[in-house]
Amino acid sequence: MRVVAALAGATMLSSLVAAPAFSSDSAAVAAAKKELAQYTALPKFVAPGANVNAKAISKNKTVMIVPYLLAIPYNAGFADAVKLANAKAGFKKTEVWASDGSVTSWAAGITQGIADHVAVIDLISGVAAGYVVPQINQARAAGIVVIGSTNDDPSVPTPSYLSGVVPLDYALAGKLEADQGTVSTNGALNAIVITSTQVPPSLSMTPVVEARVNALGGKYKEINVQPADWGSPTIGIAAQVQAAIAADPTINYVLPNYDGEAALAIAGINAAGKSGSVKVASFNGTPDAMKLVQAGTLEMNVGEDLAWAGYATTDANLRALLKPKSVGVTYNEHLPFIIFTKANANNVGVPPNLTSGYGNAQLGYLKVWGVK
Repeated sequence: MRVVAALAGATMLSSLVAAPAFSSDSAAVAAAKKELAQYTALPKFVAPGANVNAKAISKNKTVMIVPYLLAIPYNAGFADAVKLANAKAGFKKTEVWASDGSVTSWAAGITQGIADHVAVIDLISGVAAGYVVPQINQARAAGIVVIGSTNDDPSVPTPSYLSGVVPLDYALAGKLEADQGTVSTNGALNAIVITSTQVPPSLSMTPVVEARVNALGGKYKEINVQPADWGSPTIGIAAQVQAAIAADPTINYVLPNYDGEAALAIAGINAAGKSGSVKVASFNGTPDAMKLVQAGTLEMNVGEDLAWAGYATTDANLRALLKPKSVGVTYNEHLPFIIFTKANANNVGVPPNLTSGYGNAQLGYLKVWGVK
């Protein structure tokens, strides 16, 4: 796979330790437990705005989805979720660009959308839209709505070159990962934090993970591995996790930003001979990772409802099409998180699927869209 050279950060291993912000381990654990407890219940659907006539808005219109990297299971699952939601809303067709994770590929996907005269282009799952502004401008000049969905945290300002964005609270997800590690290690967290600086959400998520670890009195080492290198036998996640544990046998937890990294982290733990003693918590809730939670191999996953995210993206598409010349709009779709452990992981289905375990917000969207 090609990498995004303009975004590249060298693969690295660093160690940072901060003085505990809590007077005792028990206080840190109590604080972490309190926050985790807020994300155990089924979320309630919150309408993202006034009702819209989805069928009328979407009639005879096509959508192009450009993911960060289609080979990543989360990206593929998200694209499938948007396709399903678009079909329910009445869009004529949804195309999915087979992105290889490079700026060149994202640009080509947008250009193909222009050539295909699509009505909407969705940049999803971490596309760094700032690197394809010329193509975005060309699309918008052609009357195409361009939406960025779950590419950034709400703290990141919505750029004026996009029609709008659907943000996702990556910072919160990172905080919850650190909370889980703190509770699991009874306040003695010594973690590996896995980041990917080529993926924009990591720029919001990783600092929060690390700050939370420090605030709770733990310590961490950071490993930066770009998506194209995740599976590399020499510089990939498994190899670097194994090497880090060999260098510091007191490491007791691994916190990957995304659950597409979790299986590789677990492989590195196993290769280091620490199976069962070094645990993992991650984020996304993709079906393959949820299988690991069900098996007890992945201790915790901060679940993001991909079905809900898909419908949220479609909802933003519909609302943007009502005002196709608008720019810089933030669509608050109230995307929720649920913490999954082995105790509740079967709620997402056995085997896991995209539509179970979160309370079926899809029905709420269908009502808002006037679709039965």
